[in-house]
Amino acid sequence: MALKVLSAAREVNHGLADQVIEKISKCVQSVKNKDVGILGLAFKPNTNSVAGSSSMRLAKSLIAQGARVRAYDPVALPDARLELNGSVHYCESPYAAAEGVDALVKEGIADPNHLAVGGYSYGAYVTNWLITQTTRFKAAVTGAGAVEHVIDWGNDDTTLDDAYFLGGRPWEANENYNAEAAIWQIDKVTTPTLIAAGEDDIRVYVGEQYLLERALYSRGIPVSLLIFPGEGHSLEKNPWHGKILVREELRWIDKYAAH
Repeated sequence: MALKVLSAAREVNHGLADQVIEKISKCVQSVKNKDVGILGLAFKPNTNSVAGSSSMRLAKSLIAQGARVRAYDPVALPDARLELNGSVHYCESPYAAAEGVDALVKEGIADPNHLAVGGYSYGAYVTNWLITQTTRFKAAVTGAGAVEHVIDWGNDDTTLDDAYFLGGRPWEANENYNAEAAIWQIDKVTTPTLIAAGEDDIRVYVGEQYLLERALYSRGIPVSLLIFPGEGHSLEKNPWHGKILVREELRWIDKYAAH
C-alpha cells in the first residue's frame, strides 16, 4: 500500500509543472522574459535529493520557455547547480528569490494596494504561512489547512505523506515540524483572515482551524470562522455549503481588500 501511495504521489507531482506554467501563462500570456521565483528545489525538504523533483521539472520547463528563474533551497543548491547548468539565479534567502517577481502587478493586472491571498487544503497551508511572512495582503481566505504539523500528523488519515515530506515522525524530525509551522509566527500576522473547514474533516484536522482562529482573535486580528456541519475535507455533501463559502470569501475580500 505504501509503495502505491508514493507512486501515485509521484505521478501527480510530474504533472504539476505543466499545470503551473499553464496557469501563469493564462495570467501573463507568456513566461518569456518574466521573472519567476521558486522556493525549494529538492524532492523532499532539507535534503539534496533533486531526482524526481517537480520543482526541478518546473525550473527546466520555465527556462526552456525563456523565463528568468530565481531559486532558493538551502540544502539542494549544489546538486541543482549541476543539473541546471548555471541557468538559474540562485538566491541566499527565500525573500531574495521573491524580489522582482510581481508579474501580475507589473502587467497591471493586480493592484499592489488591494492584494488578497487565499487557498484551500495545501493552498491553505501556504496561505497560513504567507500571512506570517508579509503584511502586503489586505485580506486572506484560508480553508482546511494546518498551522502546525504534530496534531495534523496525529489526526490525518494519510500520515505517511506528512512523515515522508517532513523527514520522519514528530519525535524523529521535531525541528522540521516546528520550523515549518505557521503557529509559531502568528505574532507577525496583520492580515484579516476568513477561515473555513468541514466539521468532520479527517484529512486536515478541523482543530487546526480552531487553533488559527483562536490565535488571531487573541491578537486582535479581524477573523471569522466558518465550520460546515457534516462535511469532510472537500465540502461535497451539501452543494449549498460550497456556495456559502464562495459568497463569504467574496464578501471578506470586498470588505478588507477592495476598498
